Amino acid sequence: MLRTGPDLRPERVAAARALAAEGRIEDLRAAAGRLRADPELTAEEDLVLGVALAVALTNCEDFPAARAELEQVRPLLPQVSALAAATFHTCVGISAGEGDDGDRAVASIVLALASVESVGEPCRDLALVLRNCGMKLAMEQLFPLAVETTERAVAVAAASGLPPGEWRQAVGYAMLTWAMRLEHLGQEDEARQRWRAADEELAGALADPGIGLLPGAVIRANRALVRARLGDPGAARRCLEESRDTPARPVTSLLRRRRLHAECVVLLAEGRRAEARHLLTAYWQEAAGQRTPPFAEDGAFLLARVAEAEGRTGDALRWYREVHERYGRAQYAVWVSRAAAARLRVEQEALLRRARQLEDDALSDPLTEVPNRRAFDVNLPRLVGDAQAAGSPLSLAILDVDRFKRVNDTHGHLVGDAVLRAVAGLLREHTSTADRCSRYGGDEFVLCLPAGRREAAAAVARIVRAVARHDWSPIARGLAVTVTAGLAQLGPGDTATSLFHRADQSLLSAKRARPAAGSPG
Repeated sequence: MLRTGPDLRPERVAAARALAAEGRIEDLRAAAGRLRADPELTAEEDLVLGVALAVALTNCEDFPAARAELEQVRPLLPQVSALAAATFHTCVGISAGEGDDGDRAVASIVLALASVESVGEPCRDLALVLRNCGMKLAMEQLFPLAVETTERAVAVAAASGLPPGEWRQAVGYAMLTWAMRLEHLGQEDEARQRWRAADEELAGALADPGIGLLPGAVIRANRALVRARLGDPGAARRCLEESRDTPARPVTSLLRRRRLHAECVVLLAEGRRAEARHLLTAYWQEAAGQRTPPFAEDGAFLLARVAEAEGRTGDALRWYREVHERYGRAQYAVWVSRAAAARLRVEQEALLRRARQLEDDALSDPLTEVPNRRAFDVNLPRLVGDAQAAGSPLSLAILDVDRFKRVNDTHGHLVGDAVLRAVAGLLREHTSTADRCSRYGGDEFVLCLPAGRREAAAAVARIVRAVARHDWSPIARGLAVTVTAGLAQLGPGDTATSLFHRADQSLLSAKRARPAAGSPG
């Protein structure tokens, strides 16, 4: 039962995510509606709700509805954390659905992996992103990157103190799909190494007592397939029966297909070819429609093995052709190249994001969070050029905090820093875009106003009054702050340098005329 109250909103969001894991879509829609009616709901929480709905719909294989939910919350991305953005991009990749362009899905996974590069502390949500990205990469047959990513999820989970089960299960899944594809290509020795690695990871996942019923049932079915491929039909049969005995609810279409697939492989390992052929035909008809590689093609591959064992050479060749014409060695080489390219794209995207962040840092004043002098020196010539080209008015104001040294000497530098932050905040309130307000240095700020002198003078006067009337007592008792301003309007022959010089001279005149407080000159 979801509880109400603004102080419990994170708890309610977590409850909504739990509903998604249980596939209770209608209950989840109702809970999301109640949460979104809360005016204090943050953009990040709103995005989490959209992703939770998309996850539930994806698990029910309703991919169009999942994508629709994600598109509704996509505009929130600029307002959320890197981890929330990574979760969103992961869900976009996974919900690409059947028949969609795999490159588009991989592109979303690349964005997710690039986003998590800037996430600092390990946590469960980071491990989930890595796990889900790795499993999607395995579906797209980018196996080396899939294994690498799922192993990173295991490491993050361990660093976060989480039980290992669900994370090792993901590595086992990536290894299993890789082994299956290698076997299809006739690379038996390498495939056997992957089967063994998959068996070890799946066994490790099942050793976690906290593994859920539904994941446990899927893992046991997958392990039955692995043990049968490794030539141990007795252990395979036990794993399959344990999967069937697990009271998992709901029995999803995925779990049902996995059990059917495992039953086919176990029957073959037990030498019961006729029964295997009958079930494989049913499995192939369903799996081929789902087109989840390499599981879909495994039906054709196993039917070829049955036909070959029964001496039906023509049928065996037909089924082998079904696998190899579309998914032969050349195609596998393409997948290997795609995996390498995807890894490079992750690294490039992460580097681009880091470069953008470094550029922002270089042009931003860390104390006041407004552009710094370097940014001003870049922006002013551009603004001057744009105004002259368009014939638009432009005025430049320079504002100086009066007797700022006395503030530092009387109240200390921490108070001085707080004053500069507050002044910057007041200036930002009176500018239309971020590049029009800068801290020039020390206690001086500059404003570029898209207005003529009269309108700009009125705006600057309002700022001067706003600073003087501001309640400074929360920063320091008895504190009073004023600013003095100088102003110049862009003339026909002005350059950025001459405009700044005239504004600076105006400031000097204003300070001489009114040393205790300022007004536009």
